Amino acid sequence: MSLTLLGPVAVVLLVAPVPVVALAFGRGAFDADAVRLTAVAVLWFVPGLLALACRQVLVSACYTVGDTRGPVAIGAVVMVVNVVGDLVLAQVLGVAGIVIATSASLLVAATLTGWWAASRHHLVPVRASALLLGRAALALLAATLLARLAVGAIDPEPVWATALLVLVTAALGYQLALAVLRAPERFVALEVVRQLVRR
Repeated sequence: MSLTLLGPVAVVLLVAPVPVVALAFGRGAFDADAVRLTAVAVLWFVPGLLALACRQVLVSACYTVGDTRGPVAIGAVVMVVNVVGDLVLAQVLGVAGIVIATSASLLVAATLTGWWAASRHHLVPVRASALLLGRAALALLAATLLARLAVGAIDPEPVWATALLVLVTAALGYQLALAVLRAPERFVALEVVRQLVRR
């Protein structure tokens, strides 16, 4: 559910980071240079965002079976990875380096926590999880290509129009890709809408 709902959001941040940042923060003292710098950070944080969503589910699963030591130990390792990455990459890439280090540490955290949950507690069906990640990656790629094509073809002028176009195209493209792949998670968005309507 996390990957399916965050997939289109990730596409928006990948395809239109500048319009999204300008729409959210671009006013007052937050000038065009600040928008561009923040957009770089947003772009490089996308892998970390998806990894963070996966890790949260895995950590909660470990906590459910009474295991707090494993996730905490992994968190300590990941903190070291993040700090070392910051120190090394910030010197070379600046803000992008800091965000890349954070995203890399979150990817390491998700991978290690997944391995721990699978090997120690048998909480992660490895084959099913690999297929899920593969389908998510294909849907993300398809939606990104479709959103880029839409922006290139239409080239909407105001930033809100660009952000809206990318969001709609990303959501439709992601859902279409899941349908073509006959992925079970193609029904997740519909189920979320149904639950919202019931409330």
